[in-house]
Amino acid sequence: MSNYILPRGAERSSADRRTYTAPDITIAKAWAVFDQIREDDLLAADYLGFMACIGGANVPESLLPLMASKEQQTKALRTLTRREVITERSHKVQESSGDRRFDMPLPVHMASVRWLERHNQLKAWVKAAVVRLEALVPYVGNDKKEIWTQYLPHAIYVVGLYVIVDEAASAGLLDRIGRCQASLEQYLAAEMTHRQALSIRTKVLGPEHPQTLTSMNHVAAALNGQGEHSTAEAIHRLTLERRRKVLGLEHPNILASMNNLVAALSGQGEYATAEAIHSRTLELSKSVLGKKHSNTLMSMNNVANALSDQGKYAAAEAIHRQTLELRMEVLGERHPDTLMSMNNLGYTLSRQGNYALLEELNFQTLEPSEKEYIEPLESPKSLESTEELLQVQEKQVEDDRCCCS
Repeated sequence: MSNYILPRGAERSSADRRTYTAPDITIAKAWAVFDQIREDDLLAADYLGFMACIGGANVPESLLPLMASKEQQTKALRTLTRREVITERSHKVQESSGDRRFDMPLPVHMASVRWLERHNQLKAWVKAAVVRLEALVPYVGNDKKEIWTQYLPHAIYVVGLYVIVDEAASAGLLDRIGRCQASLEQYLAAEMTHRQALSIRTKVLGPEHPQTLTSMNHVAAALNGQGEHSTAEAIHRLTLERRRKVLGLEHPNILASMNNLVAALSGQGEYATAEAIHSRTLELSKSVLGKKHSNTLMSMNNVANALSDQGKYAAAEAIHRQTLELRMEVLGERHPDTLMSMNNLGYTLSRQGNYALLEELNFQTLEPSEKEYIEPLESPKSLESTEELLQVQEKQVEDDRCCCS
């Protein structure tokens, strides 16, 4: 088993070793079982191939490819459990998510990989695993974390398999993993993930390709999340320079780079410079996206926060009022961005001692816990909402091309 496939540089943890308990099994005996499964239930054999290419522990049923009806899927899983190829976790474990979960014992997992190699199917199933996980792991990990976090360990596993031949697909999945890690505030892990994607894209696409620059942007954002603001600033400036050269001055990704550069500057206390860049970003956003676009309103919010950081509370208050009015019109009273503006306006009023005006604000829609004013809130951690939208749109265009080709 010395050439059993593991992610590059990875070893199974002690927790994994505890999870993988199974009766003693030989490769020959396991292969005989696998061959019998392939004769009896093709869907079960397909699931066996798929599960061999992801982490064998704690596999959610919802991760399995949608290849047949629910009844056929249930039958296939029953075939695998009856043959002791997989074991189902206790119902108590499943109650929290409502998703059935399965383990593939380590000896079986090892034997199944060798079986796929013998039948020249390993690369095909690794590719299928990458495609499936790309469909389940989101570009933006801010929502439904209880769902996608169960897929994340399997995504991390599959991108490390050395048999992956489509490096572009690997980089795309690495993108998703890194962004999700950042949303969990796992910034060091996110940095390492994005550096892998950057290395692949630099080699395959070149140093100035838009996707390569996206990976540079993500690396810098992850560094900023770790407090390495100076290093992040340098990378953001280089990314911005290259994006201007490649994409032009009014591309939406320019806005993302400018916002991220400001985040790095703010982390170093350079609030005046941050304000100046935020103001330029706002004017560009109005020109490119329109005055009422959600990202333009986020830029207005950021300008006001930069003013607050410098103690210019009256000027910040005026902009926060405009932003709140527009967000209530465009997004509604209960939208998170609207609540953010309420919070930030309340903060500037409290810093000026305008408690009477605070009482006049219409905060009755807020929950009691939301009425406490905290530090001004900005956009999500890396201030990349514009770029997130663009990436999703680009992915849809790529999918359309594939369907039409």
